Amino acid sequence: MNSPVRRFRRHLRSGRTLRVWLASLLVLFAAAGAVLWLAMPGPAERAYYRGVRLLEKERGPEAAAEFQRALDLDPGLEGAWHGLLAADPTPALCRRVAQNCPGLFDPYQPLQDRELLVRGPGWSAQAWRESLIRYEEAVLAAESDDADILRSDLLGRKAVAEACRDMRGIRADIQILLIKKRLPPASLRSLETYDFARSQEMLVGSIALFDAPSAWLEYFRRLDAAGRAFATGMAQLKQAAELDPTFLPTQLTLAYVDLARGDTAAALERCRRLLAEHRGRPGDPVELRLRFCIAQALSESGQPEPALAELRKILQLRPGDHEARLRVGMLSLDLGRMAEAEAAARAALSGRRADYRASYILGTISLERGDHVAAAQQLRTALRGRPQDVDIRYSLARSEETAGRHASAFHEFAEIARRSRRPGWVFAAAAASALAADQAAQARGAATRGLADTKLLQKRPKLRVALHRFQLAGAAMTGGSDLAQITPPPVATIEPDRELTNYLLAGILAGRPYAAPDAAVAANKEHLAFFEAQGDEPSARYAAAFLLAAAGQTDAARKRLEALNTAQPTYLPAAVHLARLHLIDGKTELAARALRRTGEADTSSTVARTLALIDSLQGVRLSGGADDGPASAAVVGPHLAFFAVAMHHDYLACARRIVLLDPCSTTGRAILSLTYPHVRQHGLAGVGRAAEADETVDLALRRAVAAYQAQRGRLYRLAIGNFWAMLPARL
Repeated sequence: MNSPVRRFRRHLRSGRTLRVWLASLLVLFAAAGAVLWLAMPGPAERAYYRGVRLLEKERGPEAAAEFQRALDLDPGLEGAWHGLLAADPTPALCRRVAQNCPGLFDPYQPLQDRELLVRGPGWSAQAWRESLIRYEEAVLAAESDDADILRSDLLGRKAVAEACRDMRGIRADIQILLIKKRLPPASLRSLETYDFARSQEMLVGSIALFDAPSAWLEYFRRLDAAGRAFATGMAQLKQAAELDPTFLPTQLTLAYVDLARGDTAAALERCRRLLAEHRGRPGDPVELRLRFCIAQALSESGQPEPALAELRKILQLRPGDHEARLRVGMLSLDLGRMAEAEAAARAALSGRRADYRASYILGTISLERGDHVAAAQQLRTALRGRPQDVDIRYSLARSEETAGRHASAFHEFAEIARRSRRPGWVFAAAAASALAADQAAQARGAATRGLADTKLLQKRPKLRVALHRFQLAGAAMTGGSDLAQITPPPVATIEPDRELTNYLLAGILAGRPYAAPDAAVAANKEHLAFFEAQGDEPSARYAAAFLLAAAGQTDAARKRLEALNTAQPTYLPAAVHLARLHLIDGKTELAARALRRTGEADTSSTVARTLALIDSLQGVRLSGGADDGPASAAVVGPHLAFFAVAMHHDYLACARRIVLLDPCSTTGRAILSLTYPHVRQHGLAGVGRAAEADETVDLALRRAVAAYQAQRGRLYRLAIGNFWAMLPARL
């Protein structure tokens, strides 16, 4: 039997369990009630839904009253404006809708940039299209004087939008002509800014590019018709502005026209005045649209900081605004604020709304960080969303180049250059990529086209120098028959790349006429005079000595190198080359003295290695030091360009030229080490005698020359210099 105590405890436990269950049910009911309460639409939404139901029952006046009640509670509820227009499309109501719904006229704006026009959350193309049709029918059917301004505004906007659309079509067609006929991209600027008069002048000046007069005449007729429609539309918009200077749709369209035509100051003044006159609620669609327009005008006028401040005001008014976040990200990227740009892009993507700009921001940041795989992935995603965007293609091309895909980068850069208003930079990048891909002819062509961008080159003399270098390097690699007649350009005297340009020129100028390895020929006097005209410039004096040595006039070359070494002992190429000529003559002590005179025996690896070679040739066994590093103007001369032009199929002839003309390379030192006893006795002819005397030496020479001939990348590094560091991150 159970005792009373046990029964009491059992009943106590049962009571506790019941209380726990009751408490759990209360919590669940409270949570469900809270969820339902939170999910319940607000007063404005409830009024809107009542209006929708009444409209479906064709009870227009009652529906209009509900929609108006919803707007009184929330003026930014766009659906209520659509419902009100459907219920009561009178001219007076149309005017209110026009003043409060700037997105209504987006299809009839001169700029068809989705990002610039800024559609709000929940935007429905179908709803806006239906409302615009109702608005248009009501305005055009109204006979009251109150509708005059609405008609002038609507008809003017439609005419301007149609003219601008036609202009964009003409521009797209002429861009194809640009690719085929080499029309300068800068000439399309008037088409991009909707300047009809200048576009006609451009078309008249380009008549020779058209295959048939009828084709040219068709373009001219299209352009003339678009220009007349634009003028008519602008006259109607100005008439509407005179009837009511505060009518927002007209003024906003005129601001977009100002932006389209590049008059950012006028757009700023107009939008700021409209914002000051606006009396709506803070953060309503009108204020946001005006602030977006102000930010765009500031950005396009080169004022990114004020533009960012304007966008941050928008985010304060509407914290989750997707468009404002992305624009903050783009401007932060332009300002180099990578952390802020990345945060904005990731915040925009967190809403699961795909946007090419977020991918572009993240791809560009990955590129700057050296993550080429992530950069290419993000940039290709961005390009799918915006295939005509030049900036995305430019970043993708930079990513391809940095990742070592030089041929792909060349094609991307070349394509971008045809569409860019600043083709000089992009053609230079295309030429540099072509050099890296061993596409010499393409490098020469791209560099030549880049040199045609005279306006940019006047502002960027370093770019002009780089383009000339790429042109010369391409010439060196092709070894064309025109190289013997090449004229040294004046750019060779421009700082700071005078050394590199002189070296390339000297190597190319020596390439054809001095290619015979053993025959002495007279050095070209005009070529010598070009370098002598540069006075005491060390690279020019060295280049002249190099021409003499390449021509087989070693005594004359030695005298010039001795004079240069005496006057400027720290100039390494002259000292090392002079040492090489002394070694060929068997004068090891003189060679060592020329090197020690530089004072860099302990600081220059090139001098140290050459002194070690001399010790080795004299029977002193020392380590020869590390191999050569990247080519630089401080230790290399014209030999790279020379051997690109005048490479010999005869390996012994090539070996002799390496010993004579390339004093800095590991290959030259190795050949001397293998053949020096014979060279000391017979001069350069000793290289061949050493090969005849020893099959092992002969095989080693073959291998050394083959390896040397494969080092075309050294010419690329010499020609490129610091170009990639100069290239702007964005166009």
